[in-house]
Amino acid sequence: MENGTIRKEWRNRMLVEKSLKEALKYFINGKPVTVLYIGEDGGMDARKLEDTLNQKENHFLVDVPAIENPEFVKTLADMVLIGMAGNMTKTNGIPVMM
Repeated sequence: MENGTIRKEWRNRMLVEKSLKEALKYFINGKPVTVLYIGEDGGMDARKLEDTLNQKENHFLVDVPAIENPEFVKTLADMVLIGMAGNMTKTNGIPVMM
């Protein structure tokens, strides 16, 4: 507000709640998105989504299909078998896992 009046660019504008998916679409399309945090004590804090996402400590991880490496799979299987063999003893001539 400037001297008790609404700034011209805010006239005929309002904030409405959207789902996360919809809000991200707005954000990706360059529109401002405000995030309202409601604390356990009922207190509220509003921040720009851009400020929240651009924090240095954030690391964004996504689930992608694994690229199978047959050599790794064989090596891992060999390690498991070697480990199993090392944990086996014979009781009355019969191999037993320890």
